[in-house]
Amino acid sequence: MIIEMGGFMLLPFYMPSSNGASSAMVSNAADMAKFMNYMLHVGENSSDDLLGEEDWIEIEKVHSTLASQHGLQTGYAFGNDLFPNNKKVTFRGHSGKYEGFGSWILFNREAGLAYTISTNCNKILWPVSQLIEAFLTKDREVPEMSSVKIDQSKIEPMLGYYQFLNPKNERWEFHRRIFGGIKLLSIDEDKLIVDKGSGQTDSLIHMGNGIFRVQGDIIPSCVIGYDNDGHPFFQGYGNGFYLKKAYAPILLQKILIYLGLFAALLSIIYAIVGIPLVLFKKITLADLCLVLLPALGVICFLVSYRLLGQTDAVHKELFTSANATSLAIFGGMLFFGISVIIGAYLLYRRWSHLTKKWVKFPLAFNMLFLFYLVVLFSIHGWIGVPIWSM
Repeated sequence: MIIEMGGFMLLPFYMPSSNGASSAMVSNAADMAKFMNYMLHVGENSSDDLLGEEDWIEIEKVHSTLASQHGLQTGYAFGNDLFPNNKKVTFRGHSGKYEGFGSWILFNREAGLAYTISTNCNKILWPVSQLIEAFLTKDREVPEMSSVKIDQSKIEPMLGYYQFLNPKNERWEFHRRIFGGIKLLSIDEDKLIVDKGSGQTDSLIHMGNGIFRVQGDIIPSCVIGYDNDGHPFFQGYGNGFYLKKAYAPILLQKILIYLGLFAALLSIIYAIVGIPLVLFKKITLADLCLVLLPALGVICFLVSYRLLGQTDAVHKELFTSANATSLAIFGGMLFFGISVIIGAYLLYRRWSHLTKKWVKFPLAFNMLFLFYLVVLFSIHGWIGVPIWSM
């Protein structure tokens, strides 16, 4: 169950799903203390070891990524992750979160440190983790880090725009393929200057062989190299995978989406302006419908998307059946598509009745780019989402 508003709410019992990682195994603090003690002493007591030392080496090794083939071992291995989460000691581990709980396990075998966190509420555990690690490492010094000068002849041809290609969720994060790219700008001695977008510039420090660390980190987490087809790639910033691409097609997609969002905003403004004009009989109700229907569709879509995010954060169980919440998400997103199609049809029928160009062409602009959004969202499964059957 989960604590909510000072009371308790019973949640359904989740059976193993997907590949089995989301399962029904329940543990407690004593069990986790034994498990973490075992993780710290792998190979020291053969009678208790379920796996051999060689097995654990394979389990904690990154196997499949291009980054690992180029020597970077930061990232996700077999059920555990090594990432630059501490400025003194790097911890390896995993986290899990589902309705009613969140858990972290982290350890460093060489340093002899390990800890676990569990909570029965949907809260971010990162601040708690930072406090625990600060206490565990308070007597340790920050290690001295070295760097290697970059060979410009090797890295300079790889500078340019890199498209982000591995969103965690292809359906809900497709836009990151368009807006999540980075630019490798220049080289400064032992640093690679990266434009991360939104005005953020980063200086990655070269550790050798195209492997880099973020300033302040004690292990590398980025790598640049060539894939099996000879195309330059970059991996880093939370295991993000980027491939060098021409920027012009990406820029065109950005412009079209921005124009679609601008059209959505204009639709709402037109509807707000149009309502009093109808009341004062300056325009007809039929003319108002040309902007009111798309505006209502945009509002319904925004409300549904917001509801989707809130439900995903705290009440995922509502996604498992057809209920008021899941039906509202389905209906709101579907209505956006229907409203734009009907609005486009009405504009076609009333086009000859609209005599003023300064009215006709803004309406045509709006319908064109709203229709583009509908097509784009339909391709990626955002229009009429049957949440309960996914």
